[in-house]
Amino acid sequence: MKFSDFQRELFAEGRKNNITNMEIFQNSSRSFKLRVFEGEIDHYSLSEDCGISLRASIDDKIGYSYSEKLDRESITLLLENVQQNAEINEEDEEIYPGGEEYQDIDPYTQELNNVSPEEKIETVKKMEKAALERDERIKSVNYCLYNDLEFEEKLINTYGLDCSFKNNAAYIYISAVAQKGDQIKTASEFAISQKFKQLNPVQVAKKAADEALSMLGATAIDSGKYPVILRNDTAADLLSAFSSTFSAYDVQKGLSLFAGKLGQKVAAEDITLFDDPFLEQGFRLRPFDAEGVPAYKKEIISEGSLKTFLHNLKTARQEDTKSTGNAYRSSHKSYIDIAPTNMYFKPGTVSRKEMISQIDRGLLITDIQGLHAGANSVSGDFSLSAAGYFIDKGEITEPVEQITIAGNFLEMLQKITVVGKDLRMSIPGSSHIGAPSLMIEEMNVAGN
Repeated sequence: MKFSDFQRELFAEGRKNNITNMEIFQNSSRSFKLRVFEGEIDHYSLSEDCGISLRASIDDKIGYSYSEKLDRESITLLLENVQQNAEINEEDEEIYPGGEEYQDIDPYTQELNNVSPEEKIETVKKMEKAALERDERIKSVNYCLYNDLEFEEKLINTYGLDCSFKNNAAYIYISAVAQKGDQIKTASEFAISQKFKQLNPVQVAKKAADEALSMLGATAIDSGKYPVILRNDTAADLLSAFSSTFSAYDVQKGLSLFAGKLGQKVAAEDITLFDDPFLEQGFRLRPFDAEGVPAYKKEIISEGSLKTFLHNLKTARQEDTKSTGNAYRSSHKSYIDIAPTNMYFKPGTVSRKEMISQIDRGLLITDIQGLHAGANSVSGDFSLSAAGYFIDKGEITEPVEQITIAGNFLEMLQKITVVGKDLRMSIPGSSHIGAPSLMIEEMNVAGN
């Protein structure tokens, strides 16, 4: 059955059962993944997922049900299940009536669909080959992949709301292993684009290989307090670990370090944090959220002051404010949550090289590990294994490893002295997080 026919019959049958307020959410996703090891295909997969969910308001309660099939039998089951779920669901939700305009964006590109599997395979093999040929000390490539992703969402309700969008992107990723004597170092690099020809596998391979080589001979340094530069990708990783603290759900449950700080100064004046569903290089472009509320660019932190949390309709109603268009559903099977779209710190005007030149004795951190266990979103405390380079009199002098950086995310935001201009978005997940390089006035470093 066509989706349009299914939707009409579902709504008609629901009305016969005295269910007048209904919403259909449809999402579909496709992922093609290819991995190469020693010149041979190590992994090759194409996965697809598609389904619909029904939300309905019954006796002032919202019920959920879902299906992967579009047939008459599914209509009956959906309506039965949604009524049963409404009896036990305690979530205080609502169905968005619409009435607002959406920004006209079309993030989907047909170009990626025109790329043959052979071209993708050749790209990954070329990337692996370029890394191995970079230097005789590059002994292996332990991870070398291509992944393209595509997803589409539709939302239709009985208020007359009818909206949809589609998006896609591709990325390549490589991890190179350098060895000198008994010392082994690994470094990775990636590139993301909607344009296949912009992925540049040779350049990505060289960056990964060069960083692995540059870390040979790394040692620990003396423990102490040092000025630190978090490289853009590392700053993005740290922001990602604390991104949930800006969710109104976490705030209202007392699980966010920013609870009670709305309107207060929480960061240095140079810090502005955006959530931008229209960011051109962001993968999570979207004109509306999972409830159909129009998405818009917002300043979460503006010049150091906390301006808003991220809301869906439920959390906004509890705070007597408006939804920020950040309702999120990971699939048709999931309940409504909150997530950023494209979240990033506003870049400054200073290059990373200029930032390094301003430090007498300090560190450039290029890698952090242990974010899942070592970062506490309630307190803001973090303690993370790290690696990077020592800076002496404005110059990088030697690689550094086996150190731990520790601090508090809120305090760190307040100690940022310089914001770089090198904004970079990370590999996308449920959200797409990015940052420029950030200079921190002082950070605790544990080493020798």
